[in-house]
Amino acid sequence: MDDGLHLDGSLFAPTEIAGLKLPNRLVMAPTVVNMADPDGTPSHRQIDYYRLRAEGGVGTIIVEATFVRCDGRMFSANLGLDQDSQIPRFRLLVEAIHRGGAVAGIQLFHAGRRANPEIIGNQPMAPSPIPCPLRQVMPRPLSLEEIEELALSFVSAAQRAHEAGFDLLCLHMAHGYLLHQFITPLANQREDRYGGDEEGRLRLPLEVIKGIRKRLGSRAVISVRISSEDGVEGGLKIEDTSRIAQKLIGAGADLLDVSYGFPGSIPSSSPSRDFPDGCFVPLAEKIKKATGAPVVAVGKIRSLALAEQVLREKRADLVALSRPLLADPELPRKWREGREEEVRRCTADNKGCLERIHQNLEVRCSVNPTLGRTSERQR
Repeated sequence: MDDGLHLDGSLFAPTEIAGLKLPNRLVMAPTVVNMADPDGTPSHRQIDYYRLRAEGGVGTIIVEATFVRCDGRMFSANLGLDQDSQIPRFRLLVEAIHRGGAVAGIQLFHAGRRANPEIIGNQPMAPSPIPCPLRQVMPRPLSLEEIEELALSFVSAAQRAHEAGFDLLCLHMAHGYLLHQFITPLANQREDRYGGDEEGRLRLPLEVIKGIRKRLGSRAVISVRISSEDGVEGGLKIEDTSRIAQKLIGAGADLLDVSYGFPGSIPSSSPSRDFPDGCFVPLAEKIKKATGAPVVAVGKIRSLALAEQVLREKRADLVALSRPLLADPELPRKWREGREEEVRRCTADNKGCLERIHQNLEVRCSVNPTLGRTSERQR
């Protein structure tokens, strides 16, 4: 099939997906920083944080997980797009990213059973009454009516994101959040039309994609982040996800962002220094071969040589970085200008970023002490 993405082997050559022009093939992966204002809109510091990374030369920025309903919050300073009143503030964020030279995407999510009950003020919800292994809070099962309302919440949030000017709409169906909870038998033991076999478990995720496509038509470019494997006994394997990915594309998704993991998996979705660089790339390659669709490779890609190799060997179509851009927002420019030795290199110790975020604290970085401050740019 023609996947709409034409490679010439260069990390910094422009390309396009579904008519959306990208200045290069480097993507800033969605990374929660916990800096939003209390109403879920981006703070001044958060806008500046994204602006610096756009100016640093990354081609596409996918703004972090943004809740589609307030009962889907996981962190106290989560971004949210559950109300029309939030649109103007997000428009400022999009404008800052565009001025910096990058395409603006946003990841839409609902935490489901991973929502923090102290933050949402209620019992978390899920497909089935099975607690998240990391939180051990018993969720309540969703009713059929509530599931239909959730699908509409995703569609409405996508429309708000589109009205705010986002170029790319990214649906979070990985890492054990609500849509992933429906997909995997680890969290979904329903016996109605939203559970049971693979067709039932995929019903809600497919309804969300189709609903966005119906609402926005070809104006929407839709990416889906998936876990290539759950990495937990009894969970989805790459063979399962390869089939699922084909159905996501068939429902209207344009791009697959191939990550890894489920709560409790080893490695996690953010592999530590104990795991090799690019450890999820082979899984992205398998999804690409199974679907013929454009894919994003992510997971501890920390060197120019590895990023170029992934593209040169056509193992993926785009390369996403997360923690390396926390460490050095100017990494892409330094790579492009042959100054890789000047890059402030991510150590993958996960101390300032992942560990703090899961304590509901603002992101920090072990090697970038100015992260999140307006003075962050290196002099």
